[in-house]
Amino acid sequence: MKQEKKRNINIELLRILSMLLIVYHHYSVHSSWIFPNSFSKRTALINIIGNFGKIGVIIFVLITGYFYSKQRFSVKKIFQLSTIARWYTIPALVISFLFIEKGLHMSLQDIVKAIFPISFSEYWFLTSFVVILILQPILQPFLVSANRIQKLKMTGLVILLCHIPSFIGLVSQTDNYFSLV
Repeated sequence: MKQEKKRNINIELLRILSMLLIVYHHYSVHSSWIFPNSFSKRTALINIIGNFGKIGVIIFVLITGYFYSKQRFSVKKIFQLSTIARWYTIPALVISFLFIEKGLHMSLQDIVKAIFPISFSEYWFLTSFVVILILQPILQPFLVSANRIQKLKMTGLVILLCHIPSFIGLVSQTDNYFSLV
């Protein structure tokens, strides 16, 4: 008989919380909420909680990294993820072409992005996730052998390299992409 894996309820609850934070962030950023011109408690609350979505992404990636650190690298997983992404992207492209006025003005670039969503960063998270999967064979030996202090130093270095430039104005966001100025 196959042994059933025991789930850690605390990690599952943290994963659910991170997903809720991400969903709320998307709702607060992409909805039609009308913000008053003057400062209000409502506007502040929406902005503060909306920004927790970025924290939700970090938590979700850390949880995923925790589980993936115990697994072996598999190119098959990357192809499966790409297939799943296409399963959602191509029908969405067809639906928008058929039923949305903007669909009539689709470019060849839009079609190529739908066919290869990860390669052309149609969904930034999936592209980033594939990069993490590709780096797994390099990172896994370090994570297994490193002590707590070494892991904290590596985390600090990654935060420094990835986030500090945006705080000091070296990175700007254009068309949903971050680029060096």
